[in-house]
Amino acid sequence: MMITSRMKFKGFRHGGLLLIFLLISNLVVTFSSTRSLRAEDFANPAFKKVWEESDRAVADHRVNRPWLWGDAPFASQQELYDEASGNRLVQYFDKSRMELTNPLADKNNPYFVTNGLLTKELVSGQMQVGDNRYLEGVAADIPVAGDSEGNPDCPTYATFGQAELASLKAGDAQAQDLTGQRVVASLNHNGEVATLAEPPEQVNYAHYSPELGHNIPGVFWNWLNRLGVDWLFALGYPISEPYWSQVRVAGVDQVVLMQLFERRVLTFTPGNAPAWQVEMGNIGRHYYQWRYESGSASVLSYRAYKSEIAKNLYVVGVFQNDTNTEQRIQLTANLLDQDGQLLATSNTMIDALAIVPAKGKSPFRIILENIPENWDRVEFSAEFLPFFKTFKHNFNYDLSVADVIRDQSKYGLPRLSGHLTNLGQSVSAHSGIIGVAYDDDGKVLDLESGYTDPQKIEPGASAPFELPFLRAKNFSKYEIFTEGRN
Repeated sequence: MMITSRMKFKGFRHGGLLLIFLLISNLVVTFSSTRSLRAEDFANPAFKKVWEESDRAVADHRVNRPWLWGDAPFASQQELYDEASGNRLVQYFDKSRMELTNPLADKNNPYFVTNGLLTKELVSGQMQVGDNRYLEGVAADIPVAGDSEGNPDCPTYATFGQAELASLKAGDAQAQDLTGQRVVASLNHNGEVATLAEPPEQVNYAHYSPELGHNIPGVFWNWLNRLGVDWLFALGYPISEPYWSQVRVAGVDQVVLMQLFERRVLTFTPGNAPAWQVEMGNIGRHYYQWRYESGSASVLSYRAYKSEIAKNLYVVGVFQNDTNTEQRIQLTANLLDQDGQLLATSNTMIDALAIVPAKGKSPFRIILENIPENWDRVEFSAEFLPFFKTFKHNFNYDLSVADVIRDQSKYGLPRLSGHLTNLGQSVSAHSGIIGVAYDDDGKVLDLESGYTDPQKIEPGASAPFELPFLRAKNFSKYEIFTEGRN
């Protein structure tokens, strides 16, 4: 038995039977890394100006220090953002992301180009799509420093969130002022904090940042004040304490000091050359990987059956959102013959969740009308739809399933019945239930949907439901999805 609630679903590893390719409507432009940058490599002249002022000297070997942005941008595109009339131009570098929210603003304003709170998004799993709006997701299981793979001991961004070691809002995870004391705290991949008896180098806390309540070690504080640019613009305030951690860099294990800031990450590697001991982490790369390279969607199981009256094919099943944030997903079913020729297609998807949680699942039913007799198989594609500001307000996912009983209806059909409780603060005007029946092997047998009686559920109240199944007389497992409309 499985009961899936939109707010309670924890997600699981990808186990799809059929991969669906993500169709991205926004154009993504990629760049190869080169130090001979041209104006056209930048998505906007303002981005080029910011890079020239900070990293041109590094590219020309006039200064010996790490990059603040990177040697070149690697991607640019329009991204959803409410205050930018729907979308804003962004460009990704190894170390961060440049953003242009209002191209009509004063170009001389030092904040005309901004760089996002990428660290907070990676730690919290919440993707910011407006000044006060976020898409729910899962934290980034990506090593904060060192090699992206084969780096098992290094803490990830998710480590800091799960261990509650990061200040995602004022008052969270605050530390005492330790100015002058040695930095001896260590952190492992599992979020366990310990005291390091012999750090690789003596480092003391040099400054206490009261805004979010964190200590900055001397190696970072001195570096920030020699940076030559507004470090608060570049990094934001620290959101964690500094920790020594075991990190694998180019296949070699080293003990590295790391600290999270709102916008970036700083690392101190004692074994590096002096000018390169303090570096910014590749958070631009990490964020891009988390947002765009985490996956698309996959159909886990489906069943196709013909209507006994009309020449229609009904395809029912369950698909998974493999990305790291909640999504609006539209499936298309393509009907093919034995030679792979397309016979029919339909994206008329019903009995599906309007918003699918990160790593979460949704049932679906697609109807293909007037199908020919020579059809052989069904293949799927997926499109991720725009997530407009007011869309989520139409739905209520604070619904909880309880008291589920499996019995038979008065017509002898297998039936699920139970109660739906509104745990939220708003009325669920139309409280829907979708049940999926499976066989012993986890294959979909049938899908049925319905509403509670009455459909309207006040906050804190409950209403009964029942779901009879027409084509799953011997099902052994089931899953229930809920979605209310306000």
